[in-house]
Amino acid sequence: MPNPTQGTTGTHLDDIIDMIWADADLVDHISEADIIGGTQAADAINQMILEAIETHGLFDDGLIQVEDIYVINQYIRDNYYDEFVALHGDDEGYMETGYHLVQNDGGSTTLEYEQLVNTVFDGIYHLGFEIVDGRIYNEDGNANATVTDLAHWLTWVMTGGLSYYFGTETNNRVNGEILDDTLLLGAGDDTGNGAGGDDTIKAGAGADHVNGGDGHDVLHGELGHDHLSGGNGRDTLYGEAGDDVLSGGDAEDKLIGGSGADSLYGGNENDTLDGGGGADRVYGDYGNDVLRGGNGTDTLAGGNGHDRMFGQLGHDRLYAGEGNDKLYGGIGNDSLYGDEGNDELTGNSGNDELWGGDGNDTVRGGLGDDKLGGGVGFDKLFGHAGDDTLYGQEGLDKLFGGANNDRLYGGTGADTLNGGDGLDTLYGEDGDDLLIGGLGADYLHGGFNNDTLYGQIGDDSLYGAEDDDMLYGEAGDDSLRGQDGNDTLMGGEGNDNLDGGAGADTFLFTASDNGNDEIHNFDAAEGDRIVIQSGIDVELASLSGGDHTLVILTDSTTGTVVGTVTAYWADIEMSDIVIDDTAFV
Repeated sequence: MPNPTQGTTGTHLDDIIDMIWADADLVDHISEADIIGGTQAADAINQMILEAIETHGLFDDGLIQVEDIYVINQYIRDNYYDEFVALHGDDEGYMETGYHLVQNDGGSTTLEYEQLVNTVFDGIYHLGFEIVDGRIYNEDGNANATVTDLAHWLTWVMTGGLSYYFGTETNNRVNGEILDDTLLLGAGDDTGNGAGGDDTIKAGAGADHVNGGDGHDVLHGELGHDHLSGGNGRDTLYGEAGDDVLSGGDAEDKLIGGSGADSLYGGNENDTLDGGGGADRVYGDYGNDVLRGGNGTDTLAGGNGHDRMFGQLGHDRLYAGEGNDKLYGGIGNDSLYGDEGNDELTGNSGNDELWGGDGNDTVRGGLGDDKLGGGVGFDKLFGHAGDDTLYGQEGLDKLFGGANNDRLYGGTGADTLNGGDGLDTLYGEDGDDLLIGGLGADYLHGGFNNDTLYGQIGDDSLYGAEDDDMLYGEAGDDSLRGQDGNDTLMGGEGNDNLDGGAGADTFLFTASDNGNDEIHNFDAAEGDRIVIQSGIDVELASLSGGDHTLVILTDSTTGTVVGTVTAYWADIEMSDIVIDDTAFV
């Protein structure tokens, strides 16, 4: 059956009447007549409150804010003061009147630890008395509820159960409770704590400190230099304007810095962090995180876990930390550091520096003139476009210069270096290295140990340096220098210049060489020899009175000259020339 008293405002203010009747302890302690009298007084005051709200359009934004409390209070004082005082009632002289017929008479229903009938509704029904220093006074001249509590309670009633807490223009401490609260801190340097529930906190102006507490919270720094902490739960933090500090805490959080120079800390679990505008510092901490620098010159550090980092716009610095991380520089001159783990680094646009660190890394320069280092481990380095410099460093590395004029340094270990297009410079350094010049007039230097060098297309310069090296000029007019060690030199197509240097060197010629080559420093006494394929006839001719030797190579079947070799300052005999097809396998 319906309650003996019904609200008449047609709004959620009528819910107060229903909640008073629904309080079982109150109903058990007082008579039905007292409850009818108290709720009738409450309904009449509700009509005054609603009239003030509608007259001034106070609920158009769906909230009753702190400044609205002052407007409602003054409206009742100006238009209904005497009637209001009578309806509010009193309990003097052992006689209760007005709303006091139900107040402090056994009601036990609560809202966030506050009794509804005795505190929340009673506080609302003080609207009409004087407000002094942010508190509403009662009929006895004593301070009652704060205007911020009244705004919170009246919004909760008017919205049918939404929990809003409000700050003021001064420095406030605003705390939520166990509901899904919305805290609007306002101006001033405020402190907000969401406590339990899935809360929304808007810090407003000022340098604020906000903690979401338990639950899945949404925090907005808004204006000012704010400190936002998500606490427990899956939280979303927006720094917005100002130089803000955002901390995700436990669970999987999302942090967006906004404009300003922000500092973001992901905390535990797998977080998503975006610095936004400004020169930001973004730290993933624990978990497999996604970090974005946004606009500005940013610093990103992944921390523990397998992270993905994007510098985006600006000249950024990215640090991978532990785990197998992926780093992308974006637009700007970026610096990427792989640290531990098997990392992937990509510079993208700009003149970037990329260092793989420990682990087996893949490093890509992208556009621009980049500097790449593999670090320790078996690394792969790709210069791509631009005049790049690649350092394999320690480990068995693979270096690919790509387009333009690149410089490649193998470092220690048996490395593979490929210059790609352009005028490239390759240094094998330590280890048994493989050097490939690619397209263009390249410079290849094997370094220490037994190296293999291929000039490929272009007029290349190949230097074996130390130990027993193999040099192949291939297409183009190439210069091959074996230097120390027992080297193998094969000019390939074009008019090539070959110098074995010290040691017992081997010079290879085939029917497809089709060039007029030169040999310098040929010394049969040191073990130098010329090796040709079968199917080639050899004719020797003395030049310059025996100082030089011309070796004429002809096709055994057609008798066509396929190439010549001039050995300067050498008296070559047929015994110095060997037919050995196995040398070309």
